[in-house]
Amino acid sequence: MTDRRNFLSRALAGSSTLLLGGCYDLSQKPWFTGLLGQVEHVTQAAQHVFAGPHALAPEYSKQDIAPVFRANGTLDPGTADYAAHEAGIAAAAARLGTAVELYHLDATRPDQPRARKLTEEISRTVRARAANPDWIAGMMRHGFRGAAEITATLEHMAAFAHLADAVPPHLFDLYYDATLGNDDIRGFMSRENPAALAAMETCFTRLHEASLWKTRRNSIAAALREAS
Repeated sequence: MTDRRNFLSRALAGSSTLLLGGCYDLSQKPWFTGLLGQVEHVTQAAQHVFAGPHALAPEYSKQDIAPVFRANGTLDPGTADYAAHEAGIAAAAARLGTAVELYHLDATRPDQPRARKLTEEISRTVRARAANPDWIAGMMRHGFRGAAEITATLEHMAAFAHLADAVPPHLFDLYYDATLGNDDIRGFMSRENPAALAAMETCFTRLHEASLWKTRRNSIAAALREAS
């Protein structure tokens, strides 16, 4: 009985090896891979016919998705990763009772890298991108995700302000005017991503309450009081 079991085990193992080897050989032949591709297209067509075009749609609604879409990485200092690392160094130093001067290395042109103070680099980013009507118009073309990115930009600015006090008040004024201070932008965010709009209003309010943003604009101060 033991010999029979051993024989069967060896026979099955040998058959499996031959089968896998044959499958590998087939996978290397162009005619076979082409056949698989044709079958895949037929399968997709059948799914659309019998199940409808939306049968495999995501199970989550817009309300279930996070209002802020996190980017994977960028050279822009106005992002969460840069805020955590660059401004985090300043926060750690302050915890130890000292202060550090923060610089941001601009390597957009590798042959001519530029080192600027972090506050200067943030100012350049806000003026050239965040508060730029062209950039905001581009975000509006992305609907839900664009509104999320507009809010994320403010949250990154807030992180730099909290951790490193690296954002002058006039930059928050500038970004408020370009976003919530603009009825068209506010209407867009309310329509496409109400959660992002609410998060943005809360962030501006908390910055003001924490004295990290002391606006000199009476109209903005009144809007913040009304929102709170």
